[in-house]
Amino acid sequence: MKLFIDSSQSRFIAALIENNKVIFSSNIETKYKVEEIIKFFENVPNLHNIHNIYINLGPGSFTGARIALLYVRTLAQLNNKIKIYTTNTYSLLSSLNKKFFQRKFFIFATKNKSYLLTNKSVKIVNKHAKESQINYDLLLSNFDKFLNTFTLSSLENLQPTYASQPQIGEIKK
Repeated sequence: MKLFIDSSQSRFIAALIENNKVIFSSNIETKYKVEEIIKFFENVPNLHNIHNIYINLGPGSFTGARIALLYVRTLAQLNNKIKIYTTNTYSLLSSLNKKFFQRKFFIFATKNKSYLLTNKSVKIVNKHAKESQINYDLLLSNFDKFLNTFTLSSLENLQPTYASQPQIGEIKK
């Protein structure tokens, strides 16, 4: 069984996939990713049958990316047969939007800022009028077609993708 999880965007998305069909999922727009990921894992059936985990490491929500990664690492440490595959927001948007030949994407960063993602860089810019959205319905209904968007990653090297260094604690002067 496969688990896909993305909490780096405005939605919390998690899905168990078996034989290319979603058998259990959560798809909720929320700022409170911690609560949603806890609810998901409290209710997920057959957690022990997950062998491959696919995760978007961002950029996007700092807390969302960190909390999903924490859960994924914990599952992999409890079951050393689990393989973790990672991707980033740019790769997901590019693979899902090929027919549009779009190579510049704007995604939510803060109330007044967006991330500008290209294949060469990630920058924080003033809010863009239309932010790109990942088409999760397309991704999950055709998941096997998008597996090449993910890369097998070692547990020790897993890190969220940040556009800039996160501010933790007091503002530094």
